[in-house]
Amino acid sequence: VLFEFRLYAGSVSHCRTQPFEQRFNYSLFMVYLDLSELSEIFNAIKGWSLDDRALAAFYRCDHLGDPDLELSQSVRHLIQETTTDTDMGSIRLLTHLRYFGHCFNPVSFYYCFDADDRNVKTVVAEVNNTPWHEQHCYVMPVTANDSGDKLHVETNKAFHVSPFLPMDLIYRFALTIPGEELLINIDVDKETQPVFNASMRLNRIPLTQMNAWKSIIKFPAMTMQIVLGIYWQALKLKLKGATYHPHTVKS
Repeated sequence: VLFEFRLYAGSVSHCRTQPFEQRFNYSLFMVYLDLSELSEIFNAIKGWSLDDRALAAFYRCDHLGDPDLELSQSVRHLIQETTTDTDMGSIRLLTHLRYFGHCFNPVSFYYCFDADDRNVKTVVAEVNNTPWHEQHCYVMPVTANDSGDKLHVETNKAFHVSPFLPMDLIYRFALTIPGEELLINIDVDKETQPVFNASMRLNRIPLTQMNAWKSIIKFPAMTMQIVLGIYWQALKLKLKGATYHPHTVKS
């Protein structure tokens, strides 16, 4: 094992409940990385690269903030601008890399720990949309930490993603601190009425050279498959007559 930070593999499921039911799921893998160790990780794994072309690459410009600043610095600035939190430790990111030059992250999660690296104090959800190529970050202080290490955060929707969902919605997240298993559940409600649910269940895979290659071989076009899946599900919603909500202004 090269680092304690790792790959996660598993599945994502989506369920729409309004105005009709539609379900789908797909398999995927993601990387979970400490932002302070990016250069060490990508120098150690053959075929992976930091800000350079490779089979799998992490590009600073794919993520929030000024590309000329370190990503960890941009995340800290964002949290300090929107909360009163100044006592921060490690920042760890769950995301997709660029694979064969292509990247699309529907949502990446930054787990922002306290100074002792024991508890997650803030979760930042970095959301991207398509085809508008916009990005928005939800900064969410943790409101509850159950005995089972489950984090609860919520926020009002402020960013256009799907043209088949309105803007007046609430996102309610339940996340586990990444360990041997990683669970994320997102309930999307209109006031108290459930509208949509997305859940992700992933299992930890040690970040070794062999596992890095196996993941790319198993999912050679991971992010491209995600984009194609988004448009395929949108077409099915349109054919079923779902209400269309145009994206008229930049979020």
